[in-house]
Amino acid sequence: MNTRLSQLIGGDYGLEVHIWLPVNDRIVPGTESGGLKTWQTACPSTPDGRKYILDNRRRLFPDMPHLDAVFIPGGDPGGCTCERCQPYAKTFINLCAEVAQILAESHPQAKVWLSDQIFSFEDEEYLFDYLQRENPDWLGGLVYGPSSVPTVQEMRRLLSPRYPIRFYPDLTHSCRCQYPVIDWDQAYALIEGREVANPRPLAQKNIQNLLEPYTCGSISYSDGAHDDVNKIIWSALDWDPTREARDIVLEYARYFIGEQFAERFTDGVMALEKNWEGPLASNESVNQTLALWQALEKDAPPALINNWRFQLALFRAYLDPFVRERLRADIEAEQMFYEELRDAEEVGADTALRRARKVLEVARRRPIATGLRERIEDLAVALKQSIGMKLGSKLGAEPERADVLDDLDEPLNNSAWLMAETEKLLLATDEAEKRAGIARILNWENPGPGGFYDDLGNPTKQPHLVFPKPVSEDPGRLETAAQELDYKGMKGGRLSWRSTACAFRRSALHLRYEGLDPSARYLLRVTYPAYRPGTSVRLVANGEFELQPMSQLPGELTFREYPIPQEATRSGTLELAWSRQGGRCVCVAEVWLMQQP
Repeated sequence: MNTRLSQLIGGDYGLEVHIWLPVNDRIVPGTESGGLKTWQTACPSTPDGRKYILDNRRRLFPDMPHLDAVFIPGGDPGGCTCERCQPYAKTFINLCAEVAQILAESHPQAKVWLSDQIFSFEDEEYLFDYLQRENPDWLGGLVYGPSSVPTVQEMRRLLSPRYPIRFYPDLTHSCRCQYPVIDWDQAYALIEGREVANPRPLAQKNIQNLLEPYTCGSISYSDGAHDDVNKIIWSALDWDPTREARDIVLEYARYFIGEQFAERFTDGVMALEKNWEGPLASNESVNQTLALWQALEKDAPPALINNWRFQLALFRAYLDPFVRERLRADIEAEQMFYEELRDAEEVGADTALRRARKVLEVARRRPIATGLRERIEDLAVALKQSIGMKLGSKLGAEPERADVLDDLDEPLNNSAWLMAETEKLLLATDEAEKRAGIARILNWENPGPGGFYDDLGNPTKQPHLVFPKPVSEDPGRLETAAQELDYKGMKGGRLSWRSTACAFRRSALHLRYEGLDPSARYLLRVTYPAYRPGTSVRLVANGEFELQPMSQLPGELTFREYPIPQEATRSGTLELAWSRQGGRCVCVAEVWLMQQP
């Protein structure tokens, strides 16, 4: 395949041929687990592993008639975490240099490019120290990709002018990625996931225009056909950054859809991006977008109906209002659940608990927007037939790979947690214990008189979260608080545990409270998500009062409480700062600041 592509791109079209070739070569098939084969990855620090990696390239490069650059990512995937490979940057650079020697044997003008993706701070320092000291001739330049440690501006400052930076923008994912949808409603994340059809013309233009001056261009990071519009946006803007996003989409529509429907298709694509703005439950534009697409669908001839680009946009047009209808129904069901619990004083704890559970049981069985759902499923089958797209496990999708159909019934409220909590309370024998449990459920977000609550992953419930930079200047949220949506994790838990606020790189996560009672004492309660091994977190109040020394947090959901020294709140202002060592980021799910009696 690589040989044929090399000839097509470099020979037939006369373009440069760049190959993405991570250092994670898989060698011996291992035992089967859950029907999937496991593989052993070649370790570059063992003689056999290194030989295996280099021999693969000795076979590949001469077979490619055209090859101008080999891009070796530092991670995502790639890399090795074993002790033999540490510091990894040293192992990685030495391996890249050997690959470059092999490359020069068959393609003497070609260069190796590398990225610093998922490097540690120590690896990052080693990399730039090496480049400044050695100025290797084998290096073509650096690639700025997802999870690179510095900002692209910092990378340009640290790197010698002789080396260009090529952009590797992730335009394929919607959350937990390099450039997430800003303040994306959690309901979208839970059902649509990371790899749904995601045209974002205006956002992509803003990102490209902001960062293009620091790079020599881009080769985009794509994981499928769902980001087709974004690919065209980036290609057109790399050619001419002054173009307007809508004009590019219109050109796209004229070419792929046809002149007759180009304007209406363009309006529909721009409307899909608007669907993802603000809280979904109150976003009326979602239904307006659907009406636009349904009118277009009604007028479309069979050739257009069978055009996969049309099908893909139409799929999103039906999916968004389905998610909205499900969200509104789930919100209503949860409110009815709470109303039943509030009657515990009158009807007794057991009766209130059973009635409340009944509300959720009935809600689980109710059909939601059946017409929309049927059209979504029909379009998923049509996309499977037209381009082999796999939008659910029944259509061949792998977990977390655009498996949208599998999540259409995902609860968009706290019903799983509420059912589990009420079940435990019904088994309790003490009436006082049951009433206390009911009060805990009803008052989960209530910090008490003079207190404050923040659900930090929810843009509508984070009034104390500090954003040092506007999104327009920091679309990757590298220097300001970022929303992290763990849409596949913590199933069965509260929604507030499945989204967090995070700080990446060397940034700290800040909360700021004003107007506190100078004479009061306060207690801080924090919900931490499951942390990756090796992540240590420190919490400081007002820059001087250490509430938690730098220490590792568990790899599971954790609740901690910290008494706030009265000296810290005597001015009426409190600033909290979470910093980290190791790991990828520091994240916090919920925070209560409670005034003590």
